[in-house]
Amino acid sequence: VAVAQSKAHKILLPISKCNVSVVGRQDLNLTEMIDLALSEIATFLDNQRQG
Repeated sequence: VAVAQSKAHKILLPISKCNVSVVGRQDLNLTEMIDLALSEIATFLDNQRQG
């Protein structure tokens, strides 16, 4: 709950585990998801630096 309530920008990896199903996600392996997450983080940081 604390993470969800935080105002910090969050980047989530849609992994279906522990009786949780994530719908609408692409069929990517973990390595591909991490690559996309890193790209998203880089874009976010660039936008933060630009104001």
